[in-house]
Amino acid sequence: MEKWYEQAWGEVCGKLEQTAEQIGASYPHVCKTDVYDCEKAAWWTNGFWPGILWLAYRETKEEGYAR
Repeated sequence: MEKWYEQAWGEVCGKLEQTAEQIGASYPHVCKTDVYDCEKAAWWTNGFWPGILWLAYRETKEEGYAR
């Protein structure tokens, strides 16, 4: 039987993959009306997206997160 945190982690990774397709190589700032406002990497919030991807890569070793 799968533990709740394994299921949750699978859902997180699924959401990251969906979001990565939408964002691409840009730096999301905020989400307005279901669309990310991608700005130059100048806002302090721009660091959250790459940080989340690096954490996911550290745990999964999936190259897609590192790219």
